[in-house]
Amino acid sequence: YSRQAALRVMQRAAYPLAALVKGADGFLYGTTYSGGAHDFGTVFRLEPPRTLRVLHSFDGGATGGYPAGPLFLASDGFLYGTTSAGFWGTSQSGPASGLGTIFRIDADGKVTTLHAFDGVDGAMPVAPLIEGRDGRLYSTTSLGGEYNGGVAFRLSILGVRLVTPNGGESFHPGKSTTIRWTATGRPTEFAVELSRDGGDTFGPIRECSGLEGSARSCMWKPTGPLTSKAVIRVTTSDTNGEAASDQSDSRFAIRAQPLGRQPVPAPLKTPRESPSL
Repeated sequence: YSRQAALRVMQRAAYPLAALVKGADGFLYGTTYSGGAHDFGTVFRLEPPRTLRVLHSFDGGATGGYPAGPLFLASDGFLYGTTSAGFWGTSQSGPASGLGTIFRIDADGKVTTLHAFDGVDGAMPVAPLIEGRDGRLYSTTSLGGEYNGGVAFRLSILGVRLVTPNGGESFHPGKSTTIRWTATGRPTEFAVELSRDGGDTFGPIRECSGLEGSARSCMWKPTGPLTSKAVIRVTTSDTNGEAASDQSDSRFAIRAQPLGRQPVPAPLKTPRESPSL
């Protein structure tokens, strides 16, 4: 390789240390310890026949850096992993400096940082994650803790994200619409509530009550009173007593059905006069 070619390769990905894992979509996923846009490592997908696609480049900041352990496919269909370094915030100084993270990544490459280690609760995770019978993730760190010899930890991955309505929409009483959400972890039930005062108070939606943990949507037929301050909230829980919720990012409206064009009455016909005899 020329120096320029080597640099181009490292900008994509470099130094894969961990094993590959098969994702829910059947593709192989993995990490590299360095390389990528910021040289803090990557998450990649191997697509047939031999295409390597970099899904995420770690930045050494809030998403961490230098992933050393393998990705893990959890029962919720998402991939989880750790970075051995990285800091939380905008500065590398302070107690949360460069001590590693736990993250989730979806098939589109969106990374969500679930936890940033601060030394007290561990530092530099490099071991694989596993999923316990309770649906939580378990693993260890190589450093940190009371004696700086590492810790064993667990993390709840229960979560919910409302997809729609998420703000700005308008709905009409009596016209059905679908409330949709996504979830992580092992939810056992969902509750869907409506606020008409911008989120100050919520009440249950009758059509969306008693939903099981596998539900990801429900049909809703809005009713009055009308409001421009409507907000939906979805709450879930699991067998561990964990709970999570999400609500519309901004308000939406429940408005009266607009009146359609009224038919224009046909002009009255003038009776034809009878011819005089």
